[in-house]
Amino acid sequence: MYGLGRGVPRDEARAVQLFRRVCDGGELLGCSFLAQSYEHGVGVAKDEATAVQLYDRACSDGLANGCANLANLYGKGAGVAKDEEKAAKLSEKACEAGSALGCTNLGALYENGQGAAKDIGMQHNFYQRGCDAGDATGCDYLGDMYAFGHGVAKDKNRSAALYQKACKLGGAHACLKIGEYRTGQLLKVEYASYVGDNNKARYELTIQDGPDQFVADYRMNNFQHDRSKDLVAGKDVEYRIAGGTCL
Repeated sequence: MYGLGRGVPRDEARAVQLFRRVCDGGELLGCSFLAQSYEHGVGVAKDEATAVQLYDRACSDGLANGCANLANLYGKGAGVAKDEEKAAKLSEKACEAGSALGCTNLGALYENGQGAAKDIGMQHNFYQRGCDAGDATGCDYLGDMYAFGHGVAKDKNRSAALYQKACKLGGAHACLKIGEYRTGQLLKVEYASYVGDNNKARYELTIQDGPDQFVADYRMNNFQHDRSKDLVAGKDVEYRIAGGTCL
């Protein structure tokens, strides 16, 4: 609540205090949230090494997304020595324990040959598992495979459906991609927050697409903040990817 400002004034430092309290009390989700705060420097000084320790604690005690987030840090070498093989093993552990994020991340490792040999079949399999479990990025990446015929037969309708699903799950990039196939009306634009180390501004876009209405995050970096004036509610817009901009 304090971290998002829901029902109370936004207070990220207070949120960190509460995450620490529940983590110290043995609540693994609190440890994971505290790790995210340290990883991104939200409400506390950025400290990726501490984030690694907290994710490791959560992962070791059975929190699947703790393993997935720990895998990301090993994959990047953030706060710990880079180890792509360990990242792959942790992603697999997370996926098998029910983390949609872990499945998607494992698919990306197979796609890029990081920590595992490139394998387009495994890539498809784990993107599908991530998407089925509700990860927007998994649906988005799977949509790309069908859009470009990467390891599967090209299927524009299938890719459009996957982008639509990803968009409804909050995947901003997928929301931009569905414009290749349709136009939506921008109903409302709300500035939400700065993200992480304050290098990105986050907006919430409410979009009407035929009978469906959904809200998606969209993030602009410092060089694009002035584009926010182009996010005008009440007009029909074709969504596309164009240099990371929205309209």
